[in-house]
Amino acid sequence: MEDIFKDRVSNSATFIYKDKDEGWIKAVENIPLQNWDIQSDTMTVLGYKCQKATTAFWGRNYNAWFTLDIPLHDGPWLFSGLPGLILRIQDTEGIFQFTAVGLEQLMTPMTLAVDESVSYKTVTLKKYLALKKNRRKSVQYYSYENNVLYIADIYNPIQFESLYEEN
Repeated sequence: MEDIFKDRVSNSATFIYKDKDEGWIKAVENIPLQNWDIQSDTMTVLGYKCQKATTAFWGRNYNAWFTLDIPLHDGPWLFSGLPGLILRIQDTEGIFQFTAVGLEQLMTPMTLAVDESVSYKTVTLKKYLALKKNRRKSVQYYSYENNVLYIADIYNPIQFESLYEEN
């Protein structure tokens, strides 16, 4: 599981991941600005009229649907910069899709922050992604027979795509 904290003031993202061998890993990366092309197409998401916008970001092309009814310049994952909240976005290959399933207005502000009491190993984003990719190459297999638990690491035949452009 990965946590991503976006800091729109500094336009950076902090990626946090707990590795079974390395412990807590942290990478901080500047978020490249997205250049949006706003289209005239519309659709409804969660009852909100949304307008289409397209962008190329980290090696992929995306179609986004944003609503002017919620004037937040943000969206899921690392996406932002449109004149309203992005409620749905997917890459043009159909591999990645984020869709809002509900919205709730909080009565008291909620602060999200990186837990500074944890001792993180800080690495570059490239090293962080390489570590996560290496962890996906094998999976643990569990078998319980005759009161004995067998645990083995085996090759993972499933190839995972990455949201990140790999250099």
